[in-house]
Amino acid sequence: HLSTAEHLLGSSCWIERLHPSTRSRTDLATFRLTARTRDPASIRRAAILEIVEPVPARDRGPPSIHTLVYPVSITTVNAPASQAVAPLARRDRGPSDDA
Repeated sequence: HLSTAEHLLGSSCWIERLHPSTRSRTDLATFRLTARTRDPASIRRAAILEIVEPVPARDRGPPSIHTLVYPVSITTVNAPASQAVAPLARRDRGPSDDA
């Protein structure tokens, strides 16, 4: 999910778009995206992703949780300026945009 990538990368960069193979989920082993950053060194190169799953109760006992732990490697590639995408035009939010 995009929200997971945003959580792992934090404020180190702004995610522009997902790679087509990530968006279509044809390659589940690698999550690829395009992002912008002012300081590439601020992007961490490794993280631990923990996913908490509820486990249903058995025999009227209390439910419990199970945590899945995944090591995450983060690799960056610098795109030449000629391949960079022009920034999206920013517009001011109006009252009708609050939905």
